[in-house]
Amino acid sequence: QDIITNITDIDQASSGTASAVVEQNSVLQEITRSITQVSDASNEVANVIGEVKTAANSTNEATQSLKASIEGIHNLTVDLDTSVKDFIEQIQSA
Repeated sequence: QDIITNITDIDQASSGTASAVVEQNSVLQEITRSITQVSDASNEVANVIGEVKTAANSTNEATQSLKASIEGIHNLTVDLDTSVKDFIEQIQSA
């Protein structure tokens, strides 16, 4: 009778241990899934930051190009103003 009781106790302990192992595996799978989601989100954020950096660089290049164009137009305007003044002086002195 004692042997049967001991076997029953061991069987119940084994069942409890097996249940705990199954539950731990389930928890580990959930943790792994969560870590994967966080990793994917981090990668997405890094990609977006890269895209923003690229866009900022493009904007900077466009701004520099626009600045150079504006300076060129300003210089042409100054030259035209000088030419018109010189032309008017020539007409008045003629």
